[in-house]
Amino acid sequence: MARTYTQMNRELGSRIRARREALGISREALAERLDVTPHYLGEVERGSTGLALPTYKRVCEVLGVQDSFLLFGEQVPAQASAEEIRNFLSGVSPCLYPRLMASLRSQIELIEAAERLGTESV
Repeated sequence: MARTYTQMNRELGSRIRARREALGISREALAERLDVTPHYLGEVERGSTGLALPTYKRVCEVLGVQDSFLLFGEQVPAQASAEEIRNFLSGVSPCLYPRLMASLRSQIELIEAAERLGTESV
């Protein structure tokens, strides 16, 4: 049986709320980052209303999730991401690898610190 828009909105809202709470972000703080009202975000989280595509994209960015997770509850396997990184690095000069690794480590530390603080990723 096909899911209705109402069911999809409820599932989407539930995943948004669960992720927001897992990150320790208040509804008000998330609403501010999304440039929407807390009331509107509450309606989205309850499944009473859907999201415009630009807002949906911003939700994914701010919550650090892939769109497939919010829509279907699925994460793209990490292997797909590793494959993308390998493909990207194949065009980079090997002499840059040490600097890239140092930069990547720093970025990961910053992202992890931001998540622990419940702030937006750098």
